[in-house]
Amino acid sequence: MNSESIQEHCLLRLFIWKDTPKVIVVISELKSNADGSGVALGFYGLSEMIIERFRRYLAIDKCEIEWFLHYGGFSAHESLGNEILEKVIPEIVHEFGFGKLPETTRIKSNFSEYLSGIELGKMRPILKELNWELQDGFGDPEWE
Repeated sequence: MNSESIQEHCLLRLFIWKDTPKVIVVISELKSNADGSGVALGFYGLSEMIIERFRRYLAIDKCEIEWFLHYGGFSAHESLGNEILEKVIPEIVHEFGFGKLPETTRIKSNFSEYLSGIELGKMRPILKELNWELQDGFGDPEWE
């Protein structure tokens, strides 16, 4: 996702409504990413790849897509098991020496309220079904 060809991982979920022009994308950070990388830093490259790859299914302008970053015990040892959702505002860019980061608004609870009623589900069973192994970290024994 970034220019140094570091392989990064995420769980990508696209929710596309058939009866209304609505698309929600949830990008869940995974622990398997190296320090100093991840979905926020790679957001712009990843979002362009998603739009390109799924263009034929997206019946709306890319500016109308609702983007969310998702974090928790499945993504960082330091999370202490707290799940966080961040709504991305891609039009506002923060540039740093290490790259560009999008502006985000942190959502700490009632995620489905911001996701048009969608429940994200428990991460452990989702990753297990995908045969994705993550080692448990300290402070997050139940990142269900």
